[in-house]
Amino acid sequence: MAHETIDRVAPKANRVEHELRGAAARAADGATALQDNALQSTDENLRKVRSLIESNPLATAGIAFAAGALLTAWVRR
Repeated sequence: MAHETIDRVAPKANRVEHELRGAAARAADGATALQDNALQSTDENLRKVRSLIESNPLATAGIAFAAGALLTAWVRR
């Protein structure tokens, strides 16, 4: 009787396994695409920031000093 049950359930289990593997593959592909998009966006934003820093070094130094002063004041409290 156990063999008959296994023989009846096996095709359904194989189908479910196949569907789960497909879903996992699609999820992995989606995660890879999101990762690639995030890396491209990060690279683009870094290029923009570097360009801004290079074109305005004094303003950048002033902003960095002000941010450091604010952070120090905040940490001391």
